Amino acid sequence: MTMIDSLKHGAKSLILPTALAITGCGEPPEGTSKPTDEQAERIEYLVEIAGETTPIVKEIIRSMDSGWVDAHGEVDNPEAMIADIDTVQETLDYYWDNDSFYVGPTSTMYGGDINAIGFHSPTDGTPTDRSDNYIVLNSDEEEYWDTELVVHEATHFLMYHDSEIEPELLALEDRNYANPEIAKIVRKHTDLAYMQSGLYVGPSNLLVSLDLNRRDKIAEAQKLLDEGKAREALEQLKTDLDMGDKDAWILDKAQWITGWSAFYAEFGVTTEILADNLAEAGLYESELEKRTDVIDELTKEIQENRRESIQEIRPMPPEWKIK
Repeated sequence: MTMIDSLKHGAKSLILPTALAITGCGEPPEGTSKPTDEQAERIEYLVEIAGETTPIVKEIIRSMDSGWVDAHGEVDNPEAMIADIDTVQETLDYYWDNDSFYVGPTSTMYGGDINAIGFHSPTDGTPTDRSDNYIVLNSDEEEYWDTELVVHEATHFLMYHDSEIEPELLALEDRNYANPEIAKIVRKHTDLAYMQSGLYVGPSNLLVSLDLNRRDKIAEAQKLLDEGKAREALEQLKTDLDMGDKDAWILDKAQWITGWSAFYAEFGVTTEILADNLAEAGLYESELEKRTDVIDELTKEIQENRRESIQEIRPMPPEWKIK
């Protein structure tokens, strides 16, 4: 399974990361190892998507009507929660940049937890140094690696779950973030890690979906180009990547996101508010820039191909002919 195939699979399947924070000593458990090149590529992609998702999540948090939490529990304003969101993103980037991701089978998960897709090992409950910490992802469950998982694990740099939230979540038959009961349980326990999972899942999967769609359209255009249909390739790509009316496009994406998680409704974020969040975060402009770059790259490739063709058929000057 390639990185793209696994991302497509993961985008359709959603399970909760059941990851317990433990006391660590800077050394990963026996049986774990560094990610393979393919796994590392996957993890890097998820970290990058997290970075693109964070500005959207921060706008969502500002628009919530209540329920804000930080690493220590409930807070009365969004800025305290946003400060911890920023710290988590910095932590996630640090772990990737400093080679602090490991992989291992289910047997290496903390306590042999068969439900765990990964775990984080901080040195204490209120750490000040990231260098002793790491994240282990379950290599038996690689199809479920996603952005909300790596964000969730990085949050454990700041906090632990209480002893009751995961048994309550695991007791549910439907452990999909679209289940309102999950949002209610997380709200009751004022758990930052699961709050981040529930808020990130929609926007992060939207960004992955947009990226995969761009890749698919590029591949289709490239096929036409390889068949010698340069004009058709360019026109088809422009049509496929046209975004239409900005407001309509953003509202459509907001509606798409709400299907992924019940957390938005639980905290007073309607589809219309979510559309405003996407606009404030600059999603339309960011996606438009990416699509424009893709079209520009294909245009340049076509122009280069034409220059090479002209050079190949251009006759040699008389003085170059062999006599």
